[in-house]
Amino acid sequence: MKRDDIKVGFRICFEVRFPEYFRELFKENVMTVISVNSTSYYQTSPTAVININGNVLNEVPRNMEYLMVYEYQKPAIGFGEEGRIFLYK
Repeated sequence: MKRDDIKVGFRICFEVRFPEYFRELFKENVMTVISVNSTSYYQTSPTAVININGNVLNEVPRNMEYLMVYEYQKPAIGFGEEGRIFLYK
């Protein structure tokens, strides 16, 4: 999906069970991750915004109803602060 020159991809909840999926995409791409989960006590991942350097910018407390509002700023094109060189050492 693309809106206002921002590409958005979706993953289904089942994919969270396969961390190698994200490890491979991390090597190939640099992107902000916005993860959304339910308010049930059986959460598998947090509702959070994670930037291209892997820093959590905003996160919802677990096991409670909460509305997160986050104003997304498209990052500059690049490979983050450290690049991806460390992946191939």
